[in-house]
Amino acid sequence: MKKQFITTIIVLLNILYCFEIRAQDIRNNLNIISPGNSNYIHQNTENNNTWISVQTPSLTRYITDVFFIDSLYGWASHGGVGIGIVKTTNSGYSWDSIQFSSVGNFLAGIYFLNRSTGWTCGSYGTIRKTSNGGFNWVSYDINSNLNFYTIKFENSLTGFIAGINTEYKAIIMKSTNGGMNWNSIFNSPTNFSEIFEQFWLNEKTAFYGGYYTFLKTTNSGTSFIDMYQYIPQPYGVLGICFLNNDTGWISGNDGNGHNIYKTTNGGYNWVFQNNPVSGFSFPQINDILFISPDTGWAPSLVGYILKTTKGGDEWFIDNSSNTEFSKLALYKNKKIWCGADFGEIWYSHIEKTTGIQNNNSFVSDFNLYQNYPNPFNNSTQIGFDISQNNIYKLEIYNSLGQKVAEVFNNFLTTGSYNINFESGNISSGVYQYILSSPKERFVKSFVLVK
Repeated sequence: MKKQFITTIIVLLNILYCFEIRAQDIRNNLNIISPGNSNYIHQNTENNNTWISVQTPSLTRYITDVFFIDSLYGWASHGGVGIGIVKTTNSGYSWDSIQFSSVGNFLAGIYFLNRSTGWTCGSYGTIRKTSNGGFNWVSYDINSNLNFYTIKFENSLTGFIAGINTEYKAIIMKSTNGGMNWNSIFNSPTNFSEIFEQFWLNEKTAFYGGYYTFLKTTNSGTSFIDMYQYIPQPYGVLGICFLNNDTGWISGNDGNGHNIYKTTNGGYNWVFQNNPVSGFSFPQINDILFISPDTGWAPSLVGYILKTTKGGDEWFIDNSSNTEFSKLALYKNKKIWCGADFGEIWYSHIEKTTGIQNNNSFVSDFNLYQNYPNPFNNSTQIGFDISQNNIYKLEIYNSLGQKVAEVFNNFLTTGSYNINFESGNISSGVYQYILSSPKERFVKSFVLVK
């Protein structure tokens, strides 16, 4: 039984992380076909509950991870040689390649603290850091016999990375100097174990999962509790999501179609949750994400994104495609993205009802974000989201309440926007920029330094 499961692990790894062997026989059996090179495919509307696919420059690569720092700026890593990062500055409507140095390895995880500072990791000990949004990367590569799948930083200094060590056992490492150096804080005693996913509930509590591995820490990684003994075995954990200390879900595969489980007591008891893709030979669920006790999504290897509005007790197919879905990314319960094979990244707008505010049950028409950079000299970027077609205007006021500029006053349609504001003849000082519609307005400040 153990030998059979190990064989299954190897097959799943080849599919999930795109070592150059592509498991072509499985793909053919599933009738997975390349969607081509068009910018927008499969669907072409942006209504709620509609998933839209965008083709990135990584045409033949599997998107292994997607990360958004705000409503506009996002990055994604892919499994393949050469350029390993794509970036968007317009909420995922289009993606550009970042000239990442040709490392010859696949990249599996990516994480950003802000629009400038981020890290990525991958096979053969690959660890890279950027301080300018991904245009340049510094190599912090370590032992080439290590493979890393997930990376996260708590702040500019403290970060965690996980994968498999030189003895083919799960490993977790920690950095306290921004990724320059790493120390091992967990080494699994179990052979053929790996860690694919880490989920931090808060600065103290985190879960790590993979094959033959499911761990919990409540002290920021100082020690770990073996939680694998409490989940059905054998099971490979590929996705983790907890809403609080008690309620959480894991996704993955046990080889028998049991791929989503739920706990209500912190991971000590688990209940299997049925889903519509359980009849396939490899029905693994590569990730899982919940925004409330009721609503969640789960992307499948076999071309489905599942959704539940009943806490996972019932699932339905929210999106289907001739591709393999990988990891999910979310921004403030407003928009969700999902990586896929052939360089695709899908997105969907979440129902506005998830954005109800305050006691008036008022749904905001838009959101205004802090400009970047701030302070700035001659120009800065101002981002905002529009959820209703309407007339909007963006104005700049000085400290005396005098309007010094009107950036625009136009009819805008639903979407995410990024405006470049040129200061022109405006003098140095502190200013307010105000985005307003006929119903409401948002105010933020910036500092102009000349």
